[in-house]
Amino acid sequence: MLQSIARRDGGCAEAMAMHLHHRLPELERRSVAGSAFGETRACCQAHLEVVARIVCEGASTTEIAVPGPAIEHARSLIRRGVSLDVLLRTYHLGQAFLSARAAALFEQQAFDDALRLRATVAVDAFLFDYIDRVSEAIAAIYGDERNSWHRSPEAVRSEALQAIMERRGVDERRLGRHLGYDLTGHHGAFVLAADAQDCGFETLRDEALRIVAAVGANASLVVPGEGTTAWAWFRTVDDVNDLAARLHAEWRPAEHVRIAFADPAPGIDGFRTSHLEALETLEFVGRFPGMLSERGTTSYRSVELVSLLTQDLERATRFMRSRLGPLSGPDPRLSDLRRTALNFLRHNRSHARAGEALFLHKNTVFTRVKHTEKVLGIRSDAWGIELETALVLASILEAEPTD
Repeated sequence: MLQSIARRDGGCAEAMAMHLHHRLPELERRSVAGSAFGETRACCQAHLEVVARIVCEGASTTEIAVPGPAIEHARSLIRRGVSLDVLLRTYHLGQAFLSARAAALFEQQAFDDALRLRATVAVDAFLFDYIDRVSEAIAAIYGDERNSWHRSPEAVRSEALQAIMERRGVDERRLGRHLGYDLTGHHGAFVLAADAQDCGFETLRDEALRIVAAVGANASLVVPGEGTTAWAWFRTVDDVNDLAARLHAEWRPAEHVRIAFADPAPGIDGFRTSHLEALETLEFVGRFPGMLSERGTTSYRSVELVSLLTQDLERATRFMRSRLGPLSGPDPRLSDLRRTALNFLRHNRSHARAGEALFLHKNTVFTRVKHTEKVLGIRSDAWGIELETALVLASILEAEPTD
């Protein structure tokens, strides 16, 4: 039965992580930005796999080694100032969660009451023993890591970043000294994410420094992010728009590395907002991989509107379908009409310029626009912002068949 609960499809780990974050708001305490939900889920999944192995192989809980993701989860909590008590509560709440799952599964089986009771007692005893041993080990790891962390320069830098992100820091010079980075001037931020598990921080840091050199920045800061990411800033006096466009157009990252970046902005607030926008961009292309450019880079400016529009995906889809009607269907020919209509609007209703963007003859664009008018029942000179927005959403959402 525990094998069924601890199946490796990630569903149980996802549900457990959601349960822990709901019960323990402290887990959402931020380091630089973003929650540690992914790390919590990875920790849960790792423990579930250990449980499944013990059950399958009949191994002893005395031979348990704390899995790597659980150690990384503990380290993450230390960096975010979360106490040992909270960490240990995650294990006890996880134990209760699995016990409840097991009980629910037993209720679904054709067991008599005596067998159901014995099974419940056996699972509870196993989980108690497992959590007791793991908690003891994780507490020792937490203590060692916490002592090392508070003595490290990284802790000083992390506290400075935390102050900036929480708007507690206004002294640019003092915080700059702690970071080893000049906070005056304009700051651009970018986030690097590795698709390959063997791509470590050193690889991402080297890639970040190559980017900084490519854009001609005069200072930079690169720190480990959450999971397989690195967070980077660069200081510049260049025109902010030209700099962002140059990076997006000319840079091609290393294989298996994705880059999300935001335009530079001035001072501490610029340091903060540029970073948050870069993180939001990375999160968005994670939800909609089609928005990632062929070069592996995505700018905040290029996805800002659709990112805002898709915060509530259900409402966005409903809006798109209501405005496009029969044009929102899955037929590839309708997709061609939508793409042509969107480019027609984006190029000030010029058939020629839309054709250049789509590599089509202007007469083909003209024909498609006329066909779109018939499908919508609306003349193209009456197409407005709502229709354009719906077309943008359709290009992101890959419109599903209307019901």
